[in-house]
Amino acid sequence: MNKDECIAICPQLNRRRTTVPRGVRHRRAACAGATLVEVVVASALLAILSASLLSVFSFSRRSAKLASDRLVSLNRARAALEYLRSQPYGAGLLAVGDRKRPLPNLAEDAGYYRVTEANGGNVKDITVVVEWTEPWGAAQSISLTTSLCRGLHP
Repeated sequence: MNKDECIAICPQLNRRRTTVPRGVRHRRAACAGATLVEVVVASALLAILSASLLSVFSFSRRSAKLASDRLVSLNRARAALEYLRSQPYGAGLLAVGDRKRPLPNLAEDAGYYRVTEANGGNVKDITVVVEWTEPWGAAQSISLTTSLCRGLHP
């Protein structure tokens, strides 16, 4: 297309100072889209937001699992401690010794208990320890201790 044909189509181009015709400006604005830079920046922001939300979700799920495992272990320790407290003072399960013994009524690898003597032989301290391993490999344990008195538990 030569200059004369362009001037015939758009007479405003004949002037020395060229301006954009009114209709062209509005058409250009209506057809404007996002540039590549805008798309890349928006994608990066979306990726950062998604990664942070994923880490928050992962952390909350891990915390819930830890709380659940801790509660189950605490209930096991309480059950074992109550069973040991229900035994007579001189029962074989409550023989004094600082060695680790498997918990009664639970799997052997669930934990252990110890019975130690206190107050000149009139009181026995029973310590129950329940151990478990979290799915991500962290070893956890919880312990409960109670005392039995000869006068209260004949």
